[in-house]
This record gives sequence, C-alpha cells and structure tokens, in this order.
Amino acid sequence: MPHHTRYEPNNQTRSKKSTSTGSGNGNTRTHHSSNVTYTPTPVSSAAAKRQKKAVGKSQLDNYKVKQVSGVGVIPFIANTATGTKLRQISFEKNREFYRKKVLTSKYNVGEDKYEDTLDSYKTYMKGRQEGTLDAYGRTISKSGNGDTRPVVEKNVGGRTILAAAPTEAEVSQSDAANAAETKLTKRRVKARGRKMNIYAQSKDKLTLGKKTLLGVV
Repeated sequence: MPHHTRYEPNNQTRSKKSTSTGSGNGNTRTHHSSNVTYTPTPVSSAAAKRQKKAVGKSQLDNYKVKQVSGVGVIPFIANTATGTKLRQISFEKNREFYRKKVLTSKYNVGEDKYEDTLDSYKTYMKGRQEGTLDAYGRTISKSGNGDTRPVVEKNVGGRTILAAAPTEAEVSQSDAANAAETKLTKRRVKARGRKMNIYAQSKDKLTLGKKTLLGVV
C-alpha cells in the first residue's frame, strides 16, 4: 500500500498507524501508513507591508539605469560609458527631489500617497512624463478649454476644497500688478515728502528781492 501524505493547516499532530492483514498461507503482513500534518507560520498583513516597503526602498537605493533599447544615434550615445554615467546622475537627482520634496509634501496624503519605494517612484515618473502630474506629484486638472493646472487645496468658508492652481501667466500678471502698485506707492511717498519740505520752507522768514528793471538792484 503506498504512503499517503496530506496537509491539514488546522491540525499540528503527527501520527503513524500500523495495520495487520493475513494472507492465504497463514503469514501476517504489517502495513504502515503515516499521516503528516502541519500548520504554516502565519504572517500578519502589517509585517508583510513593512517587508515589501523595505524591499522597495532597497531597490530604489541601489537602482542602476538600464541600457536603452533600439538602434540609431540616440540609443548609441545613451549606452556609451559617458551617456550611462550622465543618465545615472540624472536619475539620482530626480530621486533626491522625489524624496525631499514629493514624499514630504503636504499633498502626499491618503491611501494612494507616494512611498519611498522603486514602484512608487516609477509611478510618479510615469505621471510626470505623461503630463498628468506636476513636479510635486499633484494631479493636473484638465478642463474643456485645454487648461492644465495642478490641483491645490483652498479654504473657502471654513471648508477645504480642491481648486486649480494659478497659471504662470496669472502669477506673472499678479506679480506685475504688485510691482506697479509698489512703484506708485513709492512715488506718492516721495511727492508727499517734497510737498512737506516746500510747506516747511514757506513758514521760514525769507525776504524777497525787490522788483528791478533789467536785473539792476
């Protein structure tokens, strides 16, 4: 009789069973059958997440740029020793910005927030290349008129809402208006100062020259 092995997660006992059978010639045969059971060591979901994050962080720490596929001038230059070195430097600068600015941003919250892992970094870079994320990982809103601006939080009436951030043109106009107002204020201050100076001189006791003919006193 063949040996049978079965696995029962809820049973941790190990047992052996012997049976005897008789043959026609009066001899007795003994058959051994064994039942082996075990329970795998459970791993908590929190521990699994920590382990996954640790592996992802290690991958991001030690990442090296890959060879550029394809033929032509660009892949050839990119795959040279100098090209590979420059691409590695570029990656390390992007990684540094990602860790210092994106991960620590006040907008990096919620279940889908970016993490210090290679997979999360790839998701961020993909969004940047596709134009769906700004430099800080915020989703860029797209309206019907082609307006693409990052979404920011605004406090309106005591409630926090999401709104499109001002465009570069709007920021430039605002800066120009502020500069013009500052310049006008300075002119007013200078004019007020001259007026006060003239008024102060008018109070001094000054004598006026007498009228003369052709400049003769």
